[in-house]
Amino acid sequence: MSALALDSIPTLWRASELGRSAPTVVGSGFAALDAELPGGGWPAGQLTEVLQPVAGWREWRLLGPALAGLALRGSVFLVGPPMAPCLPALAAQGLRPESLCWVRAQSAAQRQWAAEQGLRCRDLSAMLVWLPSTSSQALRRLHLAAQSGHQAEPPLLWVLRPWPAQQQASPAVLRLGLRGGADDGLELHLFKRRGPGLTHPIWLDAPRPAALRPRPESPAAASGMPLRPLGPDLRRHHVVDRTAAGHGA
Repeated sequence: MSALALDSIPTLWRASELGRSAPTVVGSGFAALDAELPGGGWPAGQLTEVLQPVAGWREWRLLGPALAGLALRGSVFLVGPPMAPCLPALAAQGLRPESLCWVRAQSAAQRQWAAEQGLRCRDLSAMLVWLPSTSSQALRRLHLAAQSGHQAEPPLLWVLRPWPAQQQASPAVLRLGLRGGADDGLELHLFKRRGPGLTHPIWLDAPRPAALRPRPESPAAASGMPLRPLGPDLRRHHVVDRTAAGHGA
């Protein structure tokens, strides 16, 4: 087929160009990042994987702008965060506390089960799942669950994993590494996207809010978090430590 004939195909995607990884995208809130993301934003209804040396607070600075808008249209599920969410800091970023559902699950199997059930909830707009250890098969199940949800608009799904996981296979359509950058900013590495590789990091000016400080999870901290049922599919499983009891060790 000639080059002229190829150019006449309107849906043709070339590997040298950024593709469109999802029918719907949500802007990240960072122009420099959106310029490098297929479609110009976070892909909805698909799996995005964020790898970082230490989890707990940088992800909020990266995802906060998008989550603030998503929280206006539905629930935001937090599955297995390593630290108690700091409500004043999240509120300062525009994330409404009443939109949060905090799922306290310890093991990878519990978190996987809770995430798959949560992805069925009709009012879900976004989900963050912290999975220090998992398999590519488990990630694929989450990816498929995000695609086959019951929501009017497909939810956004981020899985947070350790930095060394970049050596493992992943079905994520978008995979990036997150580190602390200069002047308290963020350093992003795009490991996987539909398009040409990116050899240089992306630097984001995302200063840390004064209220956003890492703090260990504790019963006292947990008592200040609004708890509510995950939804009709989990109406007997409230957002507490026993969320996924009996569904894997």
